[in-house]
Amino acid sequence: MKVMLTGATGCIGGAVVDALLARDHEVHALVRTAEKADGLARRGVRAHVGGLASRRLVLGLMRETDGLIHTAFAVGDEDGRAELDFISTAISGLSGTGKPFVYTSGLWVLGESAGAALDETAPYAPTPLVAFRPKAERLVLEGVNFGIRASIVRPGVVHGGPGGLIELLARSVDGDGHVVHVGDGTQRWPMVHRDDLADLYERVLVDAPAGSIWHGVAEPGVPVRDIAAAVATAVGCEGRVRARDVADARAELGLLADALAESQVVSGAKARELLGWRPQAPGVVEALSREDRYLRPDPEQGSPETRSV
Repeated sequence: MKVMLTGATGCIGGAVVDALLARDHEVHALVRTAEKADGLARRGVRAHVGGLASRRLVLGLMRETDGLIHTAFAVGDEDGRAELDFISTAISGLSGTGKPFVYTSGLWVLGESAGAALDETAPYAPTPLVAFRPKAERLVLEGVNFGIRASIVRPGVVHGGPGGLIELLARSVDGDGHVVHVGDGTQRWPMVHRDDLADLYERVLVDAPAGSIWHGVAEPGVPVRDIAAAVATAVGCEGRVRARDVADARAELGLLADALAESQVVSGAKARELLGWRPQAPGVVEALSREDRYLRPDPEQGSPETRSV
């Protein structure tokens, strides 16, 4: 397939590029700069310079390709306006084609879990940081009524590459050499390795029925204290961690602090049962003990990407 991909240089999108190329798909990536385009071209990607709001370019790529995977996000789009605009453009461009549209949402749209693990049928209870996401998901799924094979992937917290919440922890080391986590650390995060997640995206692109939702979760819920300790070991802090009060963190991180303190246990069984998805990577704690290279961020890259939550 010829696949249009947004976010191809991000933590998720970069792995999706590899998964698509490995399965002989032709990747057409929308990127913001010529430098990023050059880097992708060296990997065999056909890169096109423009933004999510570049309507003419976006519509043209949708006509030229066989499907769309959207993993990008607009920096500073707290109210989701740019996201909703892009979804509307996608529905317009794909209407009546039967082409797949794979949209990246996140598990924070479900809020905290209480009791049984959250599956794809759980009701919306979004943390305020992603209050717009139920509307975004509904808009994507409305694409089914316009002849689009629309589907949604909700990734767990992604590890195995740069960016995301693992890098946020790696950047949190205080003056005493502790990795600082928000909340008391007993809250749980559902986890997934980026390579396993990318494999799921390819399966959803090819095989998912219209109107379906998929949880990209390999580990249903890992205590944040354990994750933080593994990060602390990986970055040379000898496993030392410190808890930070949510109210104190909110002054620096805003609504992200509340999201980080939420506890979720989430099921990824549906993708295993219906798409044959089989996560292969080790769990986050073991993975961090093997590979710490991506936890030493380039200061020029700015704040880590948190698109996946």
